[in-house]
Amino acid sequence: MESWKLPADWKKAHLGNMLHALDQGEKRLEYSCAVAQRIGQRAFVIITLLMPMLSVLLYLLVTLAQGGKVKDFPLSIGALMLFVAPVLVMLGYAVWIMFPRSRFAEGRFPSETMSADRLVHEEYDQDKLRKAMVSEELEFLDLSIRKNEAQNATRQKHLKRLIIALCCWFLVTVVCLTVLALVAEYQGSWYQGFQRAVLPKAYQAPGAFLLGCPWYL
Repeated sequence: MESWKLPADWKKAHLGNMLHALDQGEKRLEYSCAVAQRIGQRAFVIITLLMPMLSVLLYLLVTLAQGGKVKDFPLSIGALMLFVAPVLVMLGYAVWIMFPRSRFAEGRFPSETMSADRLVHEEYDQDKLRKAMVSEELEFLDLSIRKNEAQNATRQKHLKRLIIALCCWFLVTVVCLTVLALVAEYQGSWYQGFQRAVLPKAYQAPGAFLLGCPWYL
């Protein structure tokens, strides 16, 4: 990232103009920090949505594991893990987005603003010393704002991806559960009809049933 540098003859600049630029830079830095905080809040909201989902899925896993009487026990565990794994990934992704890497600190250490030698330099009068401090602060502010806005743009992009992934996961989950419920209902009704229509006759004539005589049935 390129840093903005004042020209070498910055001493000729008007102090009022430099102070105005400094004031606007501080406002811009505060705005970029506020944006970073809002991104973190949105990521936290997503985390609060993911935690109940994860809790329910883990509860189902534990319940299924404790039962152990299901025929397709490994298949059921695998199916639930397919739902748990994306939630874990999205949860870690949201935590990573929530913590900003922007510069939130206001102000700097005295050693960062100006060296002690320049602070007591005899060749500088008060006006030149003030200009020197403002010029360095302007360069620092510009670099901080650029870093903040670049990181905010990256985090917003990741947040959009996370929201899209969460919506897709939710839709896929709803569709899969609906299909499984319909299949289970269909299989149950089909099997009950099979029991009522076919099995009694098969019990009456097991030989014909085994040979596959449809006219007898």
